[in-house]
Amino acid sequence: MSSTAKICPPPVYTDECEVCHLCEDDFDEEEDECPAEWKLLKCSVCKNRFYCSTACQKQDWKRHKVDCTKLPSEPLELPNITIPLEILDAEAERVREVLKSALKEIEAAEEANGKKSIGPEKVKQLDSVKNLAKYTLSDAVARPNTYSLPSLTHLFASVSRFLLLRHIARERQNSGTDEAFAASLEPLEKHFDNYSAHSPPGFARLLGPKVTRLPGELGLAEYIMLLQLMLVYMFTVVADKPEGQRWSVLQAVMTRVCQ
Repeated sequence: MSSTAKICPPPVYTDECEVCHLCEDDFDEEEDECPAEWKLLKCSVCKNRFYCSTACQKQDWKRHKVDCTKLPSEPLELPNITIPLEILDAEAERVREVLKSALKEIEAAEEANGKKSIGPEKVKQLDSVKNLAKYTLSDAVARPNTYSLPSLTHLFASVSRFLLLRHIARERQNSGTDEAFAASLEPLEKHFDNYSAHSPPGFARLLGPKVTRLPGELGLAEYIMLLQLMLVYMFTVVADKPEGQRWSVLQAVMTRVCQ
């Protein structure tokens, strides 16, 4: 194990069921309905979702399976992204142009509608958005649609994943040593850990070391949540406006399609 390896701590325990929101406070102490040791079950794979019963866990699986990835038990080494940064940069430009085209047509339709939302169904009928639904990332960065998500949802998650990989690769290039690379990842890890500690039941909890050390291996729903947090990170934590704009245009299109 290297000096830059990092253990991924278990998620913060919550005392509220993800599905029915049952918690210890719901029991009547006078009638002694609460078990002596109230403790929720947790997902055995990600250790990141909590349930009061197996029935609630089964009910939640259809939603949870798209963000359920194994919680690493061993210390995580620094990520090794083998895709050349030149390929990632070229893909980023191609993605940005397609998203900007879609956003431009969406905003024009909203302007014609009295600057009001036209709704997701009409957004999906716009030519540029139809083209966006057919857009595919290059083989080097593509992610299979394992759970047959709607094409646009899968695309948004895949682009979010790709942009994260590119961000990590840029940090690697700008760091002269492993120690400097590890240090460059710490603000992002803290950003996600802070969110994870305060996220409500039902939301994907993104663990910092898991995001930065395994950037290509998260669940598709985790990448959707990651998109929103990366946008905040770029504009408020590191003040990287150019990169923030890449995440911003993706967020703007996704919000209108999935509202």
